[in-house]
Amino acid sequence: MRNNTETRLLLNQCIYSIQIGSNDYINNYFKPEFYCTSRLFTQMQYARLLVHQLSNQLKTLYNTGARKFAVYGLSLIGCAPFAILEYGTNGSLCVDKLNNAAAHFNERLMPLVHQLNDDLPNAQFTYLGPAPDSTTFAAAGVHRTF
Repeated sequence: MRNNTETRLLLNQCIYSIQIGSNDYINNYFKPEFYCTSRLFTQMQYARLLVHQLSNQLKTLYNTGARKFAVYGLSLIGCAPFAILEYGTNGSLCVDKLNNAAAHFNERLMPLVHQLNDDLPNAQFTYLGPAPDSTTFAAAGVHRTF
């Protein structure tokens, strides 16, 4: 780039796709044998912490010139084959504790998106909820073929 003004104008035109959080749960919070996070925070407290950190990171991007953001909520991480194999399901279709954690995160993420739109001039934050997963189709008796 030739100068900061050109760089900022270019960054203003981009759409920033942000999807974080699943590894914070799968490879940290729910790994108490390696990390103390779940002993320090309840799921709700941890969700609040993660969303606060994300808020700071999004504001940093905004301050460098970013204006358009697609912010994704967490999918049902407890339905991933790895999660089912690692934690078991106790008779349900998925690992409920992981999906509950994802729900806590998403419940805090949606208001953040609204707040950032209100607080940051010319910003366009869009919350994109997780797409229906295979358990939705399985519970409804719908089978997908590829």
